[in-house]
Amino acid sequence: MNKHRKYLTRKIKPRSFTKKAVTGFLTFVIACICTSTVVFAAGGEEVIEPMTKFTDFLFAIFRIIGIAITGYGIFEFATAVRSHDGAQKVTAAASIASGLIIIFIKEILQLIGIDAVSYTHLTLPTIA
Repeated sequence: MNKHRKYLTRKIKPRSFTKKAVTGFLTFVIACICTSTVVFAAGGEEVIEPMTKFTDFLFAIFRIIGIAITGYGIFEFATAVRSHDGAQKVTAAASIASGLIIIFIKEILQLIGIDAVSYTHLTLPTIA
């Protein structure tokens, strides 16, 4: 038992500044996420129009990235067929499939019932 004593009494090194900074930042992010609230806005399209434009912009960027990944996968698959490399064919097929998924991510999300941004809490005032 004495030979294990040095492991039990080992001094703990102090944390470095970067670890403390990362821990503090993550704590701040989690606190912001946990304390966020839903804001109910009165109005119509003028309220949600900037968010709609932003999500359309993001999906356009995703589509461009997906096209690039698919193109690279097709190129990689062609070189794999030429060199008769089975492992490279599998990698190329995976990048083609992932590129196609990224291209059609907006349609896939709508198909499974997830809208890009939910606007259900925004309602127009009703006249009684």
